[in-house]
Amino acid sequence: MSTATKTATSKGPRTTGKSWFHYYLRSLSICPCWFSYDKMQAMSALFTLAPVIKANARNKEEIIEACKTNVQFFNTQPFMANFIFGLCIALIENHESQEAIQAIKVGLMGPFAGIGDSLLWFTVRPILFSIGAGLALQGNAFGPIFSLASFWFIGQYIVRYHGMKLGYEQGTRFIEEFAESGLMEEITNAISIVGVTVVGALVANWVRASSPLVFKASAEDAGMKLQPMLDMLMPKLLPALFTGLAYWLLAKKKVHPVAVILIFMVGAVVLSYFNII
Repeated sequence: MSTATKTATSKGPRTTGKSWFHYYLRSLSICPCWFSYDKMQAMSALFTLAPVIKANARNKEEIIEACKTNVQFFNTQPFMANFIFGLCIALIENHESQEAIQAIKVGLMGPFAGIGDSLLWFTVRPILFSIGAGLALQGNAFGPIFSLASFWFIGQYIVRYHGMKLGYEQGTRFIEEFAESGLMEEITNAISIVGVTVVGALVANWVRASSPLVFKASAEDAGMKLQPMLDMLMPKLLPALFTGLAYWLLAKKKVHPVAVILIFMVGAVVLSYFNII
């Protein structure tokens, strides 16, 4: 039996009511504290889950492994992140494998980012601030206060605080229904595929690179452009290659992220100067 399915006899201490506010306060660090462009919200995720990891670890090696896993890339809508944290708390208490926990985090961060942006930023916030603006136009000083207070209450308290509890409850139910029946490994693999798909979509949308190179047989020849040929071979091939190079430097060669950024900056200037990229 894999470590991902060993749940029936190895459950850790369960989270009590007094702990939720403590975890909630830690989760508030997800944007203003420890944000980095290589790991995004990973350090805040580890900071939020650290008390649970420490309470449920059976030895020092498990703490080290969990810390290494939870500082990997993580980025989602800040309010919706707490649902994922609640789910992770349930999995940690049940001593699921770090691979399973990380796969679920990566698999859910993209969909929850889309839900949070659409629901909170582009629906709830415009409605509440429109009401506040209407009150302000009528000379009511309570308008701005209403907008800020109502959005804070919905986003911070209802979505963030209770979202963490809901994620925990769903995670516990998820474990009881799937993990103990031996389906956890299959579900982890499926979520991993979803996570890879999300990362691939991010690469295609956010990494931009193209080549202006033109091959000419003679000075009079109109020439053959390289970029259309690459697009026929595989769309977004250059962004995928540059992303693969960055991953190779970071994960395989253990190059510092700042050094990788500098390498790409210098490389971009040089390749652009010679009209290659």
